[in-house]
Amino acid sequence: MLGHLNVKAHADTISRRLEHRVELAEKYAGTMQPPNLGSTLGADEKRQGVKGGENYFPMAMGLATRFMLARETTQDDI
Repeated sequence: MLGHLNVKAHADTISRRLEHRVELAEKYAGTMQPPNLGSTLGADEKRQGVKGGENYFPMAMGLATRFMLARETTQDDI
């Protein structure tokens, strides 16, 4: 990506910066606490046609809070 922007950076520099960002993200993610989800979870999916193909958007969430537990986007070209 940097090459497309005509930015020159040594691979070691990029690696060090990525490692630093991963450390920051892990610290932040470790502090996150989901809300009380209640006793009922739900799952659903949405199917949508895009450019001649279909995209599926499955997800799972706590029904009481609408807190999204997981989401995945898939693409199935027709």
